[in-house]
Amino acid sequence: MKRRLGLCLYAGALLAAAPAGASVSGNMNVLLNLENGCIVSGSGEPLGAVDFGTMDFGTAPTLFANGLEAQSMISGSAVQLQCSAGANLNIQVGDGQNASSGVRRLADAGNFVQYRLYTQAGGGGIEYAVGGGALDLSAAVPGAGGTFNLPIYGLIAPQPGLVAGSYSDTVSITLTF
Repeated sequence: MKRRLGLCLYAGALLAAAPAGASVSGNMNVLLNLENGCIVSGSGEPLGAVDFGTMDFGTAPTLFANGLEAQSMISGSAVQLQCSAGANLNIQVGDGQNASSGVRRLADAGNFVQYRLYTQAGGGGIEYAVGGGALDLSAAVPGAGGTFNLPIYGLIAPQPGLVAGSYSDTVSITLTF
């Protein structure tokens, strides 16, 4: 019994003196790459599909005398972009579904109304030409970054022979930054 008790005490002493466990240590790299960019109002995802709203010229008589102007709106507010300072913003505006002879057209049952898209209201700035490339609009981005209106404005000039109807077109917009 003494011998058993001695062996048990000896084994217990060995276990108590042995390390509780092994450990290792090292380093882990943690990285983040931030780039200048933009998001569209109401969109938390800068690289996903975006709703650029509706450009509604409203209702006018077929014999309107002054140009009709519009800009893209969502829920009654102008579509806004928010870009980081230094973002290089390029905007490509598609031709639309009814373009012909270098002009975008709204369509209704075979009738057409010509319209043009510009970088500034009232037909100012640069026209987004049918078949044209992307326009560099980095200058539109506020110097310290921030929010500003999507720089796409529509203009319909008076045209002879217009027919009453509900006219529409769909234009693709691609932002590159």
